[in-house]
Amino acid sequence: MSLISNVLIDGVSFKTNLEGGQDLSIPLSFSDQDPCLYDTPHATHRPFKAEGLIGDTRLGVSCNVATIELTPHCNGTHTECVGHLTTEPRFINDILPTGLIPCTLISVTPESIRRAGETSAPPVESDDILGLTARCIASVLSESSPSWRRALIIRTLPNLDLKKSAQHSSNGVPFFTVEAIELLKQSGVEHILVDLPSLDRLHDSGKMAAHRTWWNIDSDSFDPNTDTDALRTITELIFVPDSVEDGLGFVSIQIPPFCSDAAPSRPIFFSASPA
Repeated sequence: MSLISNVLIDGVSFKTNLEGGQDLSIPLSFSDQDPCLYDTPHATHRPFKAEGLIGDTRLGVSCNVATIELTPHCNGTHTECVGHLTTEPRFINDILPTGLIPCTLISVTPESIRRAGETSAPPVESDDILGLTARCIASVLSESSPSWRRALIIRTLPNLDLKKSAQHSSNGVPFFTVEAIELLKQSGVEHILVDLPSLDRLHDSGKMAAHRTWWNIDSDSFDPNTDTDALRTITELIFVPDSVEDGLGFVSIQIPPFCSDAAPSRPIFFSASPA
């Protein structure tokens, strides 16, 4: 049985199968095969230990009780909010929508930032540094209407399985230019989901130009201003299988109710087509 929902957007009826969602998260195996950032220790899952108790049924106790330790920003798929930058605590579970968000899924090939004439901070000084530019995003984003851009899912090409276990520690990873982030804001995007470990260059002297541009946080400031958009979110380290086609749909971004700036997440994508 399929649970088909019909939704009217821009005066056009679309249908989606709410039992046919595609999980875009990377499962944590609690091993050194999980994706990791900045040489952070891998997430761990071990039996809870207390006086007279080890929570492992293999040792003859009545149930399994595990202690899990992880760093959401660095261990696998996660969703973050403006509290990532602000001194004042802001919590992702207060900000992230709980329902289905209209979205567009696109595939983008990173290009030379210098050759595209775009910028970041610190300045890009080599033609070999690749990024997601406004130029390469605009060519595919224009095919969707603003109503379908509340969330934008970006699959970078080539789409290698290595993404699911990569140890990200060098500056060879593509990142967003300031112009690309400005384009997404002008296009009505409120939630970015991407298979990169960060919107920014991994080693950027703490500038975080893409993050700051996304939330409208002044350079070198840790306080919101009158232009700060605290309702936007970022989901990083997703994986979009090749079997999932570019196009329109809905995304449900599921998180545990952490009072934290970021939490592990499980984005589920439901493709949509005209009814």
